[in-house]
Amino acid sequence: MSPDKRQALKCFTKLSTLAQAADISLNYLSLIINGHRSASPQLAERLAAAANALTLQNNYFTPSDFIQE
Repeated sequence: MSPDKRQALKCFTKLSTLAQAADISLNYLSLIINGHRSASPQLAERLAAAANALTLQNNYFTPSDFIQE
């Protein structure tokens, strides 16, 4: 995830709310957002959809934001 998107996510929503919406732990979400873990394709889809909904964005966050290459 780019630093700009990470900052936007942290500013516009609580990460605990995003973790709850994606049905994962806050600790695991933090690892994903900070680039220490990669989400599965299915989890990346859920995270992108939840992040867009919670930040009131349209397609700003994509599944690839949550997958490490």
